[in-house]
Amino acid sequence: MEQPESKGIGGGMGEGRGNKKHIILVHGACHGAWSWHKVTTLLRSAGYQVTAPDLAASGVDERRFQDLRTFTDYTQPLLDVVASLPPGERVVLVGHSLGGMNIALAMDRFPEKIAAAVFVAAFMPDSVNPSSYVLDKLKQEKTMSYWLDTQFGLVVGDKERGPTSMLFGPKFLSKLYKLSPPEDLTLAMTLARPSSLFLEDLVSMPPFSESGYGSVEKVYVVCAQDEGISQGFQRWMIENNPVKEVRELEDADHMPMFSTPKQLFQCLSDRSMEDERLKEGALRTLGLFQVLPRPVVFDLDYTLWPFYCECRSKREMLSLYPHAEGILYALKDKGINVAISSRSPTPNIAKTFLQKLGIQSVTTLLRSAGYQVTALDLAASGVDERRFQDLRTFTDYTQPLLDVVASLPPGERVVLVGHSLGGMNIALAMDRFPEKIAAAVFVAAFMPDSVNPPSYVLDKLKQEKTMSYWLDTQFGSVVGDGERGPTSMLFGPKFLSKLYKLSPPEDLTLAMTLARPSSLFLEDLVSTPPFSESGYGSVEKVYVVCAQDEGISEGFQRWMIKNNPVKVVKEIENADHIPMFSTPKQLFQCLSDVVDDST
Repeated sequence: MEQPESKGIGGGMGEGRGNKKHIILVHGACHGAWSWHKVTTLLRSAGYQVTAPDLAASGVDERRFQDLRTFTDYTQPLLDVVASLPPGERVVLVGHSLGGMNIALAMDRFPEKIAAAVFVAAFMPDSVNPSSYVLDKLKQEKTMSYWLDTQFGLVVGDKERGPTSMLFGPKFLSKLYKLSPPEDLTLAMTLARPSSLFLEDLVSMPPFSESGYGSVEKVYVVCAQDEGISQGFQRWMIENNPVKEVRELEDADHMPMFSTPKQLFQCLSDRSMEDERLKEGALRTLGLFQVLPRPVVFDLDYTLWPFYCECRSKREMLSLYPHAEGILYALKDKGINVAISSRSPTPNIAKTFLQKLGIQSVTTLLRSAGYQVTALDLAASGVDERRFQDLRTFTDYTQPLLDVVASLPPGERVVLVGHSLGGMNIALAMDRFPEKIAAAVFVAAFMPDSVNPPSYVLDKLKQEKTMSYWLDTQFGSVVGDGERGPTSMLFGPKFLSKLYKLSPPEDLTLAMTLARPSSLFLEDLVSTPPFSESGYGSVEKVYVVCAQDEGISEGFQRWMIKNNPVKVVKEIENADHIPMFSTPKQLFQCLSDVVDDST
């Protein structure tokens, strides 16, 4: 790793409010702020102030790609963030992949507000050639086969041709994520949105200025295993536009925030130099021995980490002794296996901390076991381009699920799994298409009956809870076309923290990044007749109880089961309201058992 002595990126500058260094993380094409959720969590836990904006028409930004005409349009959310910084505050900008071009534009506009800029496997322009120069060079070097299944297209609106669109396909994403955990590739395939290189606009832009862009301190983080922007091309850009400091992540693919998040965090934090010295020292120590042990067995409390597990919560971020991290790195480098032997009185907490070294999502686990899985965005949710104010009824909200079920070929029957309010969505699909559904699984979900209006279980929860239950959830009314829409709700950080109380903190960060307004749709459901016994009532049902749920309590879940008995009840003892994050392997086992029993 090439690292001259420094005080960390920004040289001690980049201080935000309260003297916390402020870091702004900018994502690459077809991605969003969600791609930074692991690094964001690590930086915040180390005391940094972090902002990760969605660029226009990216992530959960409500603009649509066809509304964009220029690279500045695309970059505007970042420019707005930097422009709004209070006088005297200077930040560190971090750009990944195409995000290097976005931070370059912000550097050129606001050099006085930027302490340093970090290019992470990113396109890095110079101050001599047109802004498109490095993108053009990559394009000249690559044939269309490089792009694999990326979809390109043209957008024309208002009689004006827009930029060429591109949407990364599964094969191209797999190349970018080749060393990343499979669940993170699954996340990317789920959340990718159309983007562009904006070459039509950038080719006509003058070079970024020496007095603006050129005046800002630059650091480049090389990702050595990158197959998107090769290490050779990254180093050519450094040669073309020399930087103050070059750092290398030896085991990183194009997505180091997923393949090597801790190493990237260390690169961005002031602790990286010390961490590298500890690793090098541990390697030197091991090098003194001619014969090395296999394996090395560790205790946990006050050996790997500086605390007793029984004094901590599962939700807390794993923090190792710096020397322990160096030793673990050295053991891995030498191919020495590591084992754990501990008499911790709280083994569940210890296991949770150990699982944070690598955990798989439910979708990924199911697919790896050979199941065909469809996980869809309901209307105005996730990356669905509809907006909440366009919805009027619960059926509008459920339409993407209804469309998927309706499109199933004759004779195919599926297992529906609904979580939380999703129980109401699968109930509507069960009522419409009972012949297409082999079984339905309600996971800590609202489960209606066939006697009362669909709103019955929602109304009962609402009656039991005061407004204090909702903490910082924001409620509002939407009026459009002279017609009042459903009451909106947007979960705030405190309410989400309650739902994710036993989940890894980086998953809570992801939820805070991607949350969009939704609704209970009570105004519509209260006037809807009960789901029918011949439709909804005829489908086999399974309920998965989450025992530590503070959103829909275990008691309320069991009341719904008593109100509408099901074929099988399963329980996940250590699950909060979000078992796909707090206990994904246990939830996977529950779902695989149901699917196997129903086929």
